[in-house]
Amino acid sequence: MQNEVTTDLASQLAKDFTEDCYIDVILSEHPELKVLWEHRISLSSPIDINGTNPVLHVLLEAVVEKQVQDKNPPETKVTVERLVKEGFSGHAARAAVASLLIPYIFKALKEKEPFNEESFVNRMGILGRTLGKVGRNDRCPCGSGKKYKKCCEEIREYLEVNHSAGLLILGQGAYAARDYLLSQTPDSPEVQMENRHHIAWYLAENGDLEGAVAVFKENIACAEQVNDEGLLNNALHDLEELCLDYDELSNEGEWVTTKLLALAKTDEESGFCRCNRADMLAVAGKEDEAEKEYQRMFSELPDWHFGRYRYAMFLDELDRTEEAIEVLQALIVKGDLIDRETFDAARSLLEDLTELE
Repeated sequence: MQNEVTTDLASQLAKDFTEDCYIDVILSEHPELKVLWEHRISLSSPIDINGTNPVLHVLLEAVVEKQVQDKNPPETKVTVERLVKEGFSGHAARAAVASLLIPYIFKALKEKEPFNEESFVNRMGILGRTLGKVGRNDRCPCGSGKKYKKCCEEIREYLEVNHSAGLLILGQGAYAARDYLLSQTPDSPEVQMENRHHIAWYLAENGDLEGAVAVFKENIACAEQVNDEGLLNNALHDLEELCLDYDELSNEGEWVTTKLLALAKTDEESGFCRCNRADMLAVAGKEDEAEKEYQRMFSELPDWHFGRYRYAMFLDELDRTEEAIEVLQALIVKGDLIDRETFDAARSLLEDLTELE
């Protein structure tokens, strides 16, 4: 269903089944989704981030939140409270009911069928319960009077509840492995920052660079709030990578490289940051400032030879190819005095540039 809920259908779901105040409750529990939610109308539809539609996630939980607070139907609140007593978190309990809603919402939105409250209430009664062995021709345990095979067998997966229900994971690997993320709660910094990483790149790839920058800056603020330098470094590099990929973000790149320089602990970290900063200055039309940035780097990091290779690339981009060749030749002459990676990269680039002359 997730890939079938377009922006128009999502708007209809919000209009027919919930209200803004309940959506705000869900967004307060999933703050990493706030920018995506605000920018959803301008995005291609349906939204799909690694197979998940976060907008649908928000809406379904908001529908359940409304039912709980309005006590309509009263069984929703009763079911959530029962699941909490059975050891599930309130978030997981609400998410389990939201999952059960999926087939009903699908029929209401796509097939224009009236919401079948009686069936929904019956099924909430067995949500998360151990059904034991039920024959396909037995009466369905939900109390509908139908045979099991004609009733709840087809939605059995929605009747199971696990403790990670409601834990939204939009990807893995940027901040933590999936197994670690699954062991966390929705308010975990790693979970929220991982989600933001994938949201930001989704926004960027769909033309919303403003939204992508805003999301990455939220990650930076989150890392600063929890005072975790590792997370902060990661968040800053995320934004730096975005700025390197999109020339129009070069001004943001100046800001982020300044913050990265303050965290740099090795010549290599400082050098790469300075090179990236200089390249983004050049893209912004500030070629003189970019040149000065490289010269400062040479003065402060005289033994970081890879910076000379990056400088040659910089010169070639500015059509100063003869100067680039001179820089590369001076590097190669050093031979064993420089690291192998720099030597090989410089020789390869020199061969390419001399062939073009």
